[in-house]
Amino acid sequence: MQRASCPACGAPIVFVNAGSLAAVCGSCRSVIRKAGVDLERYGEVGAIREDASPFVVGTRGTHEGKRFRLVGRLQVMFLDGFWNEWHAAFDDGSFAWLAEAQGMLSIQRPWLGAVPSDLLSHHGVSAGEKCEVGGRKLVVANVGKARVVGGEGELPFPVDGGYALPFADLTSTGADCGTLDWSDDDPEPKVFLGTWVDFDALDFKELRETLPPDHPMAAVKDVQIEKIACPGCNGPLERKTGLNAPVLYCQYCGSGIDLTQEPYRIFSEQQWSGGLGGFLSLGDRVALDDVSYEVIAVLERQTMGGEKFRWSEYCCHHPRRGYRWLVESSGHFTWTRALPQAAEHVGKGARVNGKTYLRGESCKARVVRVAGELYFRVKAGDTAQLDDFANPPEELSAEIVPGEVTWSLGRYLDRAEVAAATGKPVGDFPKPDWVAPHQPAPQDRYLKPLLLRWVIAVGASILAIVLLLALAPLKVLAQEALDFEPPAAEEQKLQPSGSPPSGAAQALADKNVRWIGPFTVPRSGWVGVELFAPVSNAFIAYSLSLVDEDGGKAISFGGEVSNYADSDGSDGSNTASIIVPRVPAGSYTLRVEPMFGGMFSPTMAKTTVRVTQGGALFRWFLVGHGVLFLFVLVPLLMKMRFETRRKEDNSPSDTSDFSGDDSGDDS
Repeated sequence: MQRASCPACGAPIVFVNAGSLAAVCGSCRSVIRKAGVDLERYGEVGAIREDASPFVVGTRGTHEGKRFRLVGRLQVMFLDGFWNEWHAAFDDGSFAWLAEAQGMLSIQRPWLGAVPSDLLSHHGVSAGEKCEVGGRKLVVANVGKARVVGGEGELPFPVDGGYALPFADLTSTGADCGTLDWSDDDPEPKVFLGTWVDFDALDFKELRETLPPDHPMAAVKDVQIEKIACPGCNGPLERKTGLNAPVLYCQYCGSGIDLTQEPYRIFSEQQWSGGLGGFLSLGDRVALDDVSYEVIAVLERQTMGGEKFRWSEYCCHHPRRGYRWLVESSGHFTWTRALPQAAEHVGKGARVNGKTYLRGESCKARVVRVAGELYFRVKAGDTAQLDDFANPPEELSAEIVPGEVTWSLGRYLDRAEVAAATGKPVGDFPKPDWVAPHQPAPQDRYLKPLLLRWVIAVGASILAIVLLLALAPLKVLAQEALDFEPPAAEEQKLQPSGSPPSGAAQALADKNVRWIGPFTVPRSGWVGVELFAPVSNAFIAYSLSLVDEDGGKAISFGGEVSNYADSDGSDGSNTASIIVPRVPAGSYTLRVEPMFGGMFSPTMAKTTVRVTQGGALFRWFLVGHGVLFLFVLVPLLMKMRFETRRKEDNSPSDTSDFSGDDSGDDS
C-alpha cells in the first residue's frame, strides 16, 4: 500500500494496488498519475453519479479460483445511458475490467496478440461481423462511441473527463466476449478478452448493501429514488434505477422525458389514454427465481401488416439481478432476460449455449405505447424485426434493428404461476385459447415420470423372472407322444352344427381317448399343458381333463391346434399352450380326447403332449405390462394431439438472417 498526497490539493491518496498507474482524488476530482516515484496531475474527471450499483470500491470477489478486489471504476456514458467499468486488481498482480451494464457482468483482461486486419479500423467494423481473436470465435455485437464522465479510486492508466472511447463489443454463442478499444487515437485497437459471468458465481464480499450504516459507501436507498415532476403535466414521477434509466415515460400524460442531461426535457410524445398493460401496474412486484422484482415500465407492441396483433411487455428490475421482462400475449406469459451471447443460425433454427431452438413466429412490430423508466431509448412508433425460436418451455428471441441484433431467452409461465408470482387471484389472468410455440404440453408434467416408472416396473419384472427361473426353473412333469386314428376319408366332413355324432364317429372318439400319467404336481399353483401336432389345412380340438388320483376330482379345459395356408400366407400354429391355474399339489392323470377337422393323413394325427410347472409366465408378463402401458399411452396420445394443435395454431415464416440490416419499412 502506497500513501501520498494529491499534488493538486494536498488531500491524502492511497494506492492499494501496486499495479495501479493512476488514481482519482476524492477531494478535488483530479486524476493523479505515477511518474516514476513522483505523482503528477494528469487531468480532472467528474464525480460518480448514483446508479444503484451493488458494488463499491473495496468489494472483493473470486474469478476462476483467483481473488480480486475492486479498487476503482470509470463511469462511461453513451447514447442510451451509462455503464460501469470496475478496475479489478487480482492478488497475483494482474488486473481486469469488470464491466457492469444493464444487470449483465463480464470480466475482461488485456490481450496483447496481433489484431486481425479486418478489425483495425473502427469505421470498418459492423454489427453482426464474425471474427476470430485469440483463438476465440466471436461476433461483433455493437459498435459505438462513448466517453468517460466520472471516476473514483485507482485506475490501471490515467484518463480524464470527456475521455473518448470508440468501441466495439464482441460476443459469442457461448461465454466468450471481448472489447475493441480505439481510445488514445492508437493505430490499432486495444483488445480485451474474457467471459460473461454470473453475479453469484463471483462470490462477492463487502457489497454496498452489506456495509455498516455509518460507512460512506453503505446502502443508498434514499438517493436511488429520484423525485421528478413531469415537464409535460407536472405529475409526480420517480426514477428508481439511477443512471441506468436514460428515459422516463410519464404514466399520466405519456410524455417521454430525456434523463441524460439536466434540465430534463421532453423528447417524445404519444397518444395517451392511460390503462396501459392491463394485468400489472407500475410498482407491482413479481417474485420469480427466488427474487422479488419491481415493475418499472410497460410497453405495448403491435404487429405491422396484415392482421394486427397486440401484446404487453412488463420491464421488471432488481438492484442485483438487473432486468427481466414479463411478456403477456393473449393469456400466454413468458419470463425473459436479455442474453449477452449471440445465437448461431443452424438449419431451421438457432443455437445458443449448446441448445437448439426451432424457428417459430416472425414479424415486424412497432411500439404503440410506453410508460415508466427504461434502460434504453425507445419511443412510440419505433419498429423492429422480431424472430422467435422455440424449444418448450423456452423461447429464444431476436430483436433486429439497423446495426444491432439483441437476443433474449425466456421460459413459459402459465397463469397460475403468474398469479403466485404477483400475489393476484388467478382469475385476474385470462385463459389462452390457442397453443403458443413454446408452451409445454400439460402432459409433460407427468408423462416422463410415468414412463420412467413403467420402465422401472418392466425392469423389476424382468429381474424377478430371471430370479424365478434361477430359483424355480421350468419342470417337465410328463411328456408323451400320442398316436390318434383320424376318421376315414369318407367320414372326414364336419357334421352340421348341433347335430349328434354318428355311431361310428362316437366309437372313434371313444377309441382315441388317451391317458397320460399318473404324474406328481409338487406344489400348488399353475400347471402348463403344451400340444404339438403337424396339421396342415386342418385342425385338432382337444378336450382335456386333469384328474386327481386321490380325490377323483377333475379339472376340465380345452385347447386347439390349427394351421391353414393359402396364397396370402399361413394362419394358425402347430402348437398350443394352455395354463391351468390353481392346481392343488398331488398325483394326477391327464385325459386327452381329440376332435378332427379338415382332411387328415395318419401322420398329421400324431400329437406330442408336455405337462410342466414352474418357470416364468412370459405371456402374462407381457399382458400385464401391456395393460400398465395404457396408463402411458393415453397421456401420450393427448400430448400428440396437443402438438398437432401447436402446429395448427402457429405457422413459421422465414424472413430474417440475423444480420441486423432492417432498413425496409412495412406499415
